[in-house]
Amino acid sequence: MRRAAAGALRTALGSRSTQAHPRPAPRPPTASSPRPFSSSTPAAFFFRKPTKSAQDLAGELVQACRDDRPDIMAKLYPSFVEAVSNSSSSSSSSSRAPLSRGQFHDLMRFAATTGKSRLALRMFNDAPVRLGFAHSLEDHHILVIALSRAGRPDKAIAWLESMRDTHGLAPTVSEWNAVVQGYRRMRDLAGMRATVDRMRARGVEPNVVTFNTLIAALFEYGDLDGVRRAVADMVERGVERDLWTEQTLLAGFLNVGELASARDVQRRLKSLVASAPSDSRGKGKASIDAGAVAGLVQFETVEHSLEAGVSLAREFRERGLPLSTRTLSTLVQYGVSELGTADEGAALLDRLEDALGVEADRHAWSTVVAALARRPAADGGLDEALRAYQVARDRSVRPDSSMIQPLLTALLLPSPTPDTIATARELYDDLATSSKSFTTAPDASVYVTLLRACADPVHPDLEWSRSLVGDMKQRGIRLDGASTTWHIVALMRAASSFDEAFAAYDEMRALDPSVLDRKDYNTILSAFTALKFPSSSSSSSPDSAAPAPLIMEFMTDMRTSGHPPNSATYALLLTYFSRAASASPATIAHLHSLIKLDVHLDPDTPLFNALMGAYSRTGAFNAAYRIWDAMLLHRSGDPTEAGIDAKTVSTLLDTAAHDGSPAAQRRAERVWADLARGTLVGGRVRRTANNWDAWVEALGRWGRLDEAEQVVFGDMAPVERRQRASDGDGDGDGARDVAPVASEGTVRALLKFAARDSSEAQRRVAQRVRDERPDLWPAVEKLALRKRWTSEGQQDERVQESEEGGREERGGFFSSAATAKVDERN
Repeated sequence: MRRAAAGALRTALGSRSTQAHPRPAPRPPTASSPRPFSSSTPAAFFFRKPTKSAQDLAGELVQACRDDRPDIMAKLYPSFVEAVSNSSSSSSSSSRAPLSRGQFHDLMRFAATTGKSRLALRMFNDAPVRLGFAHSLEDHHILVIALSRAGRPDKAIAWLESMRDTHGLAPTVSEWNAVVQGYRRMRDLAGMRATVDRMRARGVEPNVVTFNTLIAALFEYGDLDGVRRAVADMVERGVERDLWTEQTLLAGFLNVGELASARDVQRRLKSLVASAPSDSRGKGKASIDAGAVAGLVQFETVEHSLEAGVSLAREFRERGLPLSTRTLSTLVQYGVSELGTADEGAALLDRLEDALGVEADRHAWSTVVAALARRPAADGGLDEALRAYQVARDRSVRPDSSMIQPLLTALLLPSPTPDTIATARELYDDLATSSKSFTTAPDASVYVTLLRACADPVHPDLEWSRSLVGDMKQRGIRLDGASTTWHIVALMRAASSFDEAFAAYDEMRALDPSVLDRKDYNTILSAFTALKFPSSSSSSSPDSAAPAPLIMEFMTDMRTSGHPPNSATYALLLTYFSRAASASPATIAHLHSLIKLDVHLDPDTPLFNALMGAYSRTGAFNAAYRIWDAMLLHRSGDPTEAGIDAKTVSTLLDTAAHDGSPAAQRRAERVWADLARGTLVGGRVRRTANNWDAWVEALGRWGRLDEAEQVVFGDMAPVERRQRASDGDGDGDGARDVAPVASEGTVRALLKFAARDSSEAQRRVAQRVRDERPDLWPAVEKLALRKRWTSEGQQDERVQESEEGGREERGGFFSSAATAKVDERN
């Protein structure tokens, strides 16, 4: 059934989908590239475009605003400013201005409310310099709207608080309300409250608009007590409620099921509507009355039935009160619960249209489509939703994002298939090609859903994702930092090479580089270095490490964006390149040089730990010891200095364990004794379980199995078995650390070293585990009883040791399974 519906949709939309993504035009020849079909420069006379006057461009700007086309306005405005500059230098001062102040404010407000905040800021700056308009409070008000809608209300507040000093103007409650509304769009209730407090601190009292915005947000958060406190605060401060207040309260109480409270509001609102003149023609009054009527119809529907709501709407219609598509959409919300087919949805809308005398718009149809799409797939919900969408299109209803989004969600989540992706693509193409205005254009939520589908690990489609990102860039649609980061990571994981993954990052980042902060860049870089590919065209190395030039591109982007690499960035790269198959001390030394030369960097303990571990993993033990010695000069625990911590100790012990030289053993023994006495030069560090595990492993690697055995079954024995004999370790300035109880991992490491030592040692340690750690015996029994003392086992063991020794000589990974824990030690 779904395939049949999808096929019908493809047939209906086929003629439009072929035009959705035209082939890109050939790249124009550059100065360095030969031009085809010509061997000489074309004459400028024949190819010069006619120059439009400032008056012509002003008319086109106004028309773009009327047509709801911010993209066109953004393209025209630079040419308009240039034309104004040219005309002002060549004409007399008495010539008529191409735009009136009112028209300019309309254009600037249009840019501010359609996400063109940078354009609004440019218009603000151009007003006095290019257009001769002195800044007024209205200019500042529109700029605050632009900043707030762009998700930067903190910048808007800073602007308001500096207006008096920079422009000699004092912001009013209207400007502050724009910031409050910006925080509401961000669903930041704390930001709204903080803004109201700052208003009052500046001597600006909130008005009814402020309270209405706050009450609506409190309802969205489900904070009914907060709603009642806000209403009481209004009464206490003498702020009178208006129709918007009553509408907000009525809808809010109805949506949360507070019928008693809603009934009180309904009585007040009903009396206000009854006293309103029925022949009101004022645009503002009519819109308010229409909202109030919709609220009363909603109450009647909730308290009684859909038929009662329709009956009340007919009564209002007969009285001449304004009914609108909002009233119809309100009734549709309560009539779709029983819908099972697209035909039933169309019949519901037809009946409501006849009763109200209002034609169903895309919002009403979106409600029907969404209701059907939510039905189980087994009941044909998605198929009927697709049919309902097609019925709406047949009735010349122009779709918008709210109409498409439920279908995309049902098609693509939780995971898409090739068929559902094809249908989703046709839906998007229909929306993109039929949209003629900002209001009906695809919004961010549509692109988020589609990009998520493109990054599906089973059915990735990076080619379409690039096309979508191009559309987003053309339409000026941006995502926030968290969403951008998520989609970059998802698209990179769906790539088939490092080059393709970097291209996905580069394209998404280009939408708005300013939304990414240092944390986002580190997250993206971490995901990029975690990718595994067989080879990369950017690197001739035989392993699958990320190409160094691409890594440097990431770091360059971080610097140019104002978020230079920090300690976490370098620590990530040190760990990554030290674990690569081609890892070498030279690579780590090069990164070390970059760290020294980075003037923006403030090294910390985790970075030094990573540097020390990287040198150790590549076999540069002396370099690792130099890092340790440098860290000893700093005080541990001081947040301003990179002193040692427990992770540093584990790294030092692991380094000495793999070094194995007598000097390395003496160094580790000295450090361990200093830790026990609390006399370490770098400061007191309490030994952790990971430190004890590292010490056991070091003893095992040095062939000192008896000592390792004593630590595990003596110092790290369960409390009830632990001997409390004083052996001198507790002497000194500090009390001896209490050793943790040996874990399963500790015992496993000891068993492996015992098996490597001799069959007798393995039998002895296995028996001690059985006798002294019966709680761990079931988990380690298979390892403990492995018969590696046979001649065949001894031969396999020698081969294994030879391979491990070769890896250690080359500076590769730590070879034993127990040492894999080094990176988790804290």
